[in-house]
Amino acid sequence: KEDISNIEKQQHEIKGLLNKLSNVNFNEIQKKIIIISDTDELILFTIKYIFEIALKQPLFCKHYVKLIKYINEENSNTQTYIDDTCRNFKNIFSTNNIKNNKDLSYDAFCENNILKKYKEGYSQFFGELFLNKIISNNIIIENIDNIFSMLLSNLESNTDVFIEDLIICINKLLLTIIDSIPINYIKKTIVTINSFYTHPLIIKRLRFKLMDLKDTLENKIK
Repeated sequence: KEDISNIEKQQHEIKGLLNKLSNVNFNEIQKKIIIISDTDELILFTIKYIFEIALKQPLFCKHYVKLIKYINEENSNTQTYIDDTCRNFKNIFSTNNIKNNKDLSYDAFCENNILKKYKEGYSQFFGELFLNKIISNNIIIENIDNIFSMLLSNLESNTDVFIEDLIICINKLLLTIIDSIPINYIKKTIVTINSFYTHPLIIKRLRFKLMDLKDTLENKIK
């Protein structure tokens, strides 16, 4: 657009740089983004867009988190947005639930797989933020407990609407942070998984996923 504002141009440039981020050019991209993000408004825009794009490109998740960490250390006013967004991690279950692949059309099947990747990517991103000490232990534990609570509530009410969503997210999140959570909490998590993983509403494929997670957790405390 001819009448595009200067800040819109800067935002467009930031998006373009973040879309090009890779293992090879990380340092170069980071420097350029820091130079462009010269106001509080642009800094917050950059953080928000990283949150958006990191979920779509989990391969570079660690690099996006590394960039967030650098920006956040230099600009403390971004922490509130990060904390508030991560406290609402549980909200990804409230819409667009994953469906059983059985009897889905081809288009619906593809859309379903994209949704699975998105929720798995969000869980990895969330875990990486914790590993980099960008979000607190309380926020991560609060969300894990909430996911288990929602899962148990689904099973108790005999509804399978969000079961796959919840299991995919808790599996990816716990596997991402397993080396940084207390042994006592791992033991508590194993007990929780034992209490429901054989429930008849959990299909065989998801039950195997939970069994693998349980085995990994048990091996961690041996």
